[in-house]
Amino acid sequence: SGATRYQVRVQEVGDIVKHRFATTTPSVTIPAGGLDHDEMTLRVVALNDATSNGAIAMSFSRYLDIKNGIRGLFNVELGSVLPLTHRTFQLWIEGNGSGAYCTNEGVWPATCTGVTVDPLQDTVTLSMQDDASGTYTDIPNGSFSLVLHFTTNAQTAEVTSPDSIQGVPTVPQGAGATAAARVANTEFNLRTQRLSHNGNQRTQVMVQNPLAGIYTQAVLSREDGGDIVAGVTSVTLWNSLSDYLAKVKEFTVVPTDDGDAQLTKQMFAANGSEVGFLNDTPIPAGVYKVVLTDPLGNYPDMVLRYNYTAPDASSYIAPHYGDVTLDGTNCASTTCNDPTTPVNVSSTPSLSWAVNAVVPANSYWRIVFKPTDATGNPASERVGQVRTPIMANGDFGLSISGGTATWTNPGDLLLPPGEYEVQLFVMDGATGQSSLVQGITSGANGVGDDLLYINAP
Repeated sequence: SGATRYQVRVQEVGDIVKHRFATTTPSVTIPAGGLDHDEMTLRVVALNDATSNGAIAMSFSRYLDIKNGIRGLFNVELGSVLPLTHRTFQLWIEGNGSGAYCTNEGVWPATCTGVTVDPLQDTVTLSMQDDASGTYTDIPNGSFSLVLHFTTNAQTAEVTSPDSIQGVPTVPQGAGATAAARVANTEFNLRTQRLSHNGNQRTQVMVQNPLAGIYTQAVLSREDGGDIVAGVTSVTLWNSLSDYLAKVKEFTVVPTDDGDAQLTKQMFAANGSEVGFLNDTPIPAGVYKVVLTDPLGNYPDMVLRYNYTAPDASSYIAPHYGDVTLDGTNCASTTCNDPTTPVNVSSTPSLSWAVNAVVPANSYWRIVFKPTDATGNPASERVGQVRTPIMANGDFGLSISGGTATWTNPGDLLLPPGEYEVQLFVMDGATGQSSLVQGITSGANGVGDDLLYINAP
């Protein structure tokens, strides 16, 4: 407060100040190519020339470690002409003066073999290799290029194809272009939920989009160094590529519909005794962090933080089914919770259930259909889930009135043939990042009086 001018000081790591950028406003633009080091520290200095004794008062910010070039995780969408599995992919880009590389993740069939960064043109050119079928170039394993054109910021870019890949423009189209790239934020959150069949609490650690090839180790701890639970100050979530991939298999990779240009999100989740979070052992409120390290393991590559508020047990709501109506036919949950005799429904099922009187009027709901085998084996859930969006009353066919919730399928949620376990989630917010799961239907060992099993044709 009271500063009359500022300096942005840039120095090479461990060296003297190399650059000083002066301004009288609380912002400054550093020209592209103006920083000639691959890794630097940046510090802001605020100065006040109007002190009573004629001296200059100064205040210093913390140091910020920065790397030249571009570095980040992007979702890339190539438009609607290509088949669905060929139009979106997830890409990690790293480029600076000493070299550049990229790697793509997911189901996209082509491979990213190299990247060229032009900071003066605000472009990133990707060298791509076609798949063995020649999906994009009609040449098996043929080469082609994609260019990412960044304009107002480094968050979004328009994608063009100098080699005329189908559905991708050869020159920028400007506003409304269908081929685009957007930053995919690596996200970390803690979520606590209470299982309605036994009231047990379970806290989950979730890290989305960590890219195993880039982040080969992750350690969870509290920012203040305190205990996560009694006697546990830190937990290694994974510490190698193979270990990480094993963790991913423990959690379902599911389709999302959250506005991101991607088909799937990889999510790692750990709970229970694996990380010391035993049922009914609440973790304390505080700032938690996950430190991700690079393949060499010699320094932290990224730190993710989450401000966790421990929920009050009295706020939990059990979304108990009682009686439920499936496709217009009522059946007591006690007759529907046997995985060996699932209830026959249509491929677009609709259902209704009783809503507890203590459920807040502004609660949000989600219905999850989990594939199972004839015994309800949860291992078979790895093939993917079918989920509704997170719904408020009146959204996506959900109507709540007089203590009854009725969900009428709008017709665009289809179940592939098979047997499913149906779960209800009730939340206090609309978004997955900020909402608390207030209750979830779940049975002991996968079978309980508030779980339903259905058979879709």
